[in-house]
Amino acid sequence: MPKIADVAGDGPYLMAAVGRPMEWDQVVPFYGRRQLVKGGVYSFYEFASPRLLDDAAWREMLGSQAHPAWIAPFVSHQTLPEGDPF
Repeated sequence: MPKIADVAGDGPYLMAAVGRPMEWDQVVPFYGRRQLVKGGVYSFYEFASPRLLDDAAWREMLGSQAHPAWIAPFVSHQTLPEGDPF
């Protein structure tokens, strides 16, 4: 699934990419109570690179690349407990 694209520049290049899927957990109303639902979302990355990258090069560096700062408040590395949290 990881894909990358050059979105601007002649060098350094502005790269936009998606990485491995992330889990999305959200509490929704369900018949007068709250229900936790799970789904998948794309992980997003953007950064400047001195060279153009293809998908294979992106997959190799994916583990070392950080998400943009504006995404950090939305990403948690905490693992939820199994079972009904309510």
